[in-house]
Amino acid sequence: GTLVLKVYYTRDTYDVEVLGNNTKAGTFTNESNTYKYDKVITLSVTTNPGYTFLGWFNGESLACENSTFTFNVDKDITYTATWEANKDTPYKVEYYFENIADSNYTVDNTLTIDKKGTTDTPTETAEVKTFTHFTFNQNKSVLDGNINGDGSTVLKVYYTRDTYDVEVLGNNTKAGTF
Repeated sequence: GTLVLKVYYTRDTYDVEVLGNNTKAGTFTNESNTYKYDKVITLSVTTNPGYTFLGWFNGESLACENSTFTFNVDKDITYTATWEANKDTPYKVEYYFENIADSNYTVDNTLTIDKKGTTDTPTETAEVKTFTHFTFNQNKSVLDGNINGDGSTVLKVYYTRDTYDVEVLGNNTKAGTF
């Protein structure tokens, strides 16, 4: 009566692959790995400005729409953190004019244009306008760029003040000086 038969079972292991659909949109905390059956796994994301987190997807199927996703491992599976770029990310176009007293430039806030576009895509090219007594300065201007998700993109259009020669003449040098 001392004989004991023992039967041992090895717990199955499964591969969990974790992906992101856009490296600029945010980060996820868990890495792909192999786990034993029924292991509790928590995935989480942080989302960068200018993006919206859509959820954790398994192929085309939404598995969880929350930024934190906890599940038990029971099969090989791939989850993809999925973000979408915001289409209403703000950026500005500012117009700068050379000062009369020095060679610095000052923004004319009455001409500033607030625009919107899709995060991490090119801006529209800023409009070069015509102003009397000012010449567009292409070397100093930034007419296009990338729309930053944090709304920090500013296009700058610079105008140099025109200069004029003034000649003063006298009609009689004996009459006086000027």
